[in-house]
Amino acid sequence: MNLKTLSAHKTAKDKRSLNDFYSDLMKLPSNNSLSKVGRQMVELLPCLENISWEKDVYAFTSHDVLILNSADDYQVSYIWIKALSHGGYDVKYLLPNEQAPWPFARVQGEATNKEEACKMVEIALQRSGGW
Repeated sequence: MNLKTLSAHKTAKDKRSLNDFYSDLMKLPSNNSLSKVGRQMVELLPCLENISWEKDVYAFTSHDVLILNSADDYQVSYIWIKALSHGGYDVKYLLPNEQAPWPFARVQGEATNKEEACKMVEIALQRSGGW
């Protein structure tokens, strides 16, 4: 998967990668919960990049959440990934309108490791209807 940083996001403007952003979080004191989030997300990024997906995926961070979009636009969020304090990941995706029982309905699941999280993201890419 070709992860591109959303052009309007601060990391893109500062010419910093997602890996740089999460590496900076890792450098926080170990008693800061964001330090663990940084480590987990740095471990997850290569797995995400290895997902076989031909279309571009735009990414940005919102606090400790990694958001994946089909367009270079904040208004089109489809997949959200969050590192959890106990070591797993929370993955959510937006259901396509024709499948949603109400507006903006989402599917949410918890992965116990990065491999499960990447598989969930791959399914979300296929089922979200965003691409």
